[in-house]
Amino acid sequence: MPKRCVWGIVGSLVLGGCSLLYPFELPEADGGDVPDAEDVVEVPDGPDGDDSGAVCGNGVVEPGEQCDTDESLGPCTTSCGSAGTGRCVGCREVCEAPVDEECNGLDDDCDGLTDEDFACAAGSTVACTTPCGLEGTGACTATCEPPGRTACAAAVDVCNGCDDDRDGTTDEGCVCATEWAVEHPVASGADIQFVVSFAPDDTGFAVGMNGTIVRFVDSGWVRVRSPVTYNLRGLHVLSASFAVAVGTNGAVLWWRGGDWSYDDTTGTSQSLYGVWAAAEDDVWVAGANGTMLHWNGLGWAAVPSGTTSHLWRIWGRANDDIMAVGRLGAAVHYDGSAWTQVAPASIDWEISSTWSPGGGVWYIGGHEGRLVRWDVGAGTWTPVATGTTGSIEALWGTGPDDIWAVGGWVEPIVLHYDGTAWAPDDSVPRIDPMGYYSIASRASGDLVIAARSGGMLQRSGGVWRPMEGAATYTLRSLWGNSPQEVYALGTAVDGTGAPSTAVLQYDGTAWRLPHWRARVGARDGWSDAGDLVLVNGDDSLHRFDGTAWEAWNVMFLDATLLALWGTSVDDLWAVGGPLGSGQPGVFHRSGGSWTPWTVEPPVTGVELLDVTGLGADLVLAVGTGGTVLRRNAAGTALEALASGTTETLRSVWALSATEAFAVGDGGTILRWDGTAWTTMSSPADPWAGRRLDGVWAGSPTSAFAVGEGGLLLRYDGSGWTEQPFASMSNLAAVWGSSANNVFVASAELEGVVLHRCGPAW
Repeated sequence: MPKRCVWGIVGSLVLGGCSLLYPFELPEADGGDVPDAEDVVEVPDGPDGDDSGAVCGNGVVEPGEQCDTDESLGPCTTSCGSAGTGRCVGCREVCEAPVDEECNGLDDDCDGLTDEDFACAAGSTVACTTPCGLEGTGACTATCEPPGRTACAAAVDVCNGCDDDRDGTTDEGCVCATEWAVEHPVASGADIQFVVSFAPDDTGFAVGMNGTIVRFVDSGWVRVRSPVTYNLRGLHVLSASFAVAVGTNGAVLWWRGGDWSYDDTTGTSQSLYGVWAAAEDDVWVAGANGTMLHWNGLGWAAVPSGTTSHLWRIWGRANDDIMAVGRLGAAVHYDGSAWTQVAPASIDWEISSTWSPGGGVWYIGGHEGRLVRWDVGAGTWTPVATGTTGSIEALWGTGPDDIWAVGGWVEPIVLHYDGTAWAPDDSVPRIDPMGYYSIASRASGDLVIAARSGGMLQRSGGVWRPMEGAATYTLRSLWGNSPQEVYALGTAVDGTGAPSTAVLQYDGTAWRLPHWRARVGARDGWSDAGDLVLVNGDDSLHRFDGTAWEAWNVMFLDATLLALWGTSVDDLWAVGGPLGSGQPGVFHRSGGSWTPWTVEPPVTGVELLDVTGLGADLVLAVGTGGTVLRRNAAGTALEALASGTTETLRSVWALSATEAFAVGDGGTILRWDGTAWTTMSSPADPWAGRRLDGVWAGSPTSAFAVGEGGLLLRYDGSGWTEQPFASMSNLAAVWGSSANNVFVASAELEGVVLHRCGPAW
């Protein structure tokens, strides 16, 4: 077999057919079966034993030669199956592969790769982006280019107004395709969460009205299937594979690691309000009219409770130290053998909570801020001053000098006892004006509070924040970059009146709560692919660069910034209230710094409430007194335009240089045609001129306006009509990724976001 040698730098110095630089043999790429151009061919000797016989290259095919000249032999097939060119090399026939790859789905140059010189291999399945920006797959084109968006299909359709899976049907199965769907009030809808519970391994659930069950997953809450529609009032999560919930009509639900199941063997139809489990075969349930049930792992038994009053709560430290409390001073204790009424006659008020730090001490709380301490050994009942008149609905703690009480009716209550005195925690965001029903501790020691509205708060590192999937706030602003990146901004104030800001993010499937800015009361936001910027209602802005937050200051201390818009992080406009000069605050960020802009001719006493545009060609801002400002043709200042109204304008949206809308007080709707603003007929007029707070347009024949009292309007190119929506909540903002994918934010504490998608209206 011929040797294959590697030629060195000095190709003329040869030793045994190999270069002096690399005097060793290398294996053939094809195993040596096919002669290559660099093969050294030995020709048999002549009859006399010398080499005067066959002569390679003499133009004659001698015995032992396949060919004799270095010539083309025509088309051939290479060892890897591609079309090659036959050549005579060293009197051997060789099929040479092409040097360059062609776009044909073949490995033309026999290097083990297909179409590697192109963007993709023809006909192969590659990643691509669907018409609405979803990740999908498609076939590489015959010209070795990735498939276009219309040829890209996702595995499933998401609710975004596009046919992502390319099956000819848009948003199939999506509620928002046929009506305005509630995307995110809380995980459970508007249902109240009565109680939350965590196991030592951090398995957590919360239950509430209409059979609502939500489960703690990662850092947030997700609704799970419930086998009943009864109100669920009691819950105890014991481990990663065991939990029990109880409710009205004698309902008992078990969870053993899979789905929740309904137990119809309790033998009672009394409403059940509380449950506590010492073990999987030792479960106590308390309910109406003194009902007390015990589960021993095999079945239920009714046990005398020592009272006929409704029992609202039950909790225990051990299986021989359990307390149940309820109406008109009902406080019964279980010592391992029987239940006994233990509260004195002087405690005749409604009791709604109980907890023990151990050591023979129990705390019992109830209506009108009442709280007492029971020392079991001494037999004493000592009133505790709480400083509140609200209802104490739940107690929790880690020890005798770390106890929490939550509740409310008139206002939310969160109290803490440090071993010396009870004091309100005013740092808690007031996400529900009516207060809280339940408190529990996670495995980490973080506290979780369930609000009456269904929202959840978590205290971690001494800071309270709403929890993902179960949070409520007053929504102010709505914007987005794509159907898979939509933002809603909301605020909540704490007990001192200080606001904090939540930024919700929608990924095309679900809402998350990635950002909580404590003590920041943002008014508006903006984002692109890498940055998120908030205006704070003062002279500061806050920027998230994808890694961390930083505070920006526009260096004008008398500014009050209320709205934000831009094309990039270095082309941002911030507008707001009057400066010290009386002119409205207008600032533009370019070249890494903020610059104030003037209004020519000057206007004074105006507060600008919104800003929008299309880039350098068009920037519009609106505000009080019917003010409309536009960037002038020279790009040196803003100029005032005649709006035809003196009503406050609260929102503006530019669809093109000749198509824009502005809305405001008194149901005002204005339209810009590139030359002038004209007043449009508004359905809000017959409704006492309800205020409009937001406007957005997806096309000249599809625009939306929202406002107070649940006012939701749509423009179809010929006129505005009110959209059916069963709510009187004030609506604060509207934004869409297309005319068929629109979001609306509620201004109420319920934090509702409405979504409409689908192929048509």
